[in-house]
Amino acid sequence: MVMENVAAHEDWKVCFSELAPGLLLFARQWVRSVADAEDVVQEAFVRFWRRDLSIHNRALLYSAVRSAALDLIRRDSRRARREVEALGGSEQTVQPQFEQLDDSQREL
Repeated sequence: MVMENVAAHEDWKVCFSELAPGLLLFARQWVRSVADAEDVVQEAFVRFWRRDLSIHNRALLYSAVRSAALDLIRRDSRRARREVEALGGSEQTVQPQFEQLDDSQREL
């Protein structure tokens, strides 16, 4: 049992080292930063590992990366929307006061 776990662990390491560069490039097409792409690829591998899926199914792995990237995009979109809602009408409140300032006071 222990030897099987060691062998399986080595398979994952080899597969990750072989596939990660291509998966990162693929993920980078969907997300804004390299760090986000790395997170997406890691998430895809974790999903595979938890579901005990074959890591040798490249098409499914790329699909998992795409799915994880879309999840991240949706999560970021919801967060941005909540932040805008939390700000409420702050721009409408500040704008009239800003317009009352002299030109010299408006400059930073």
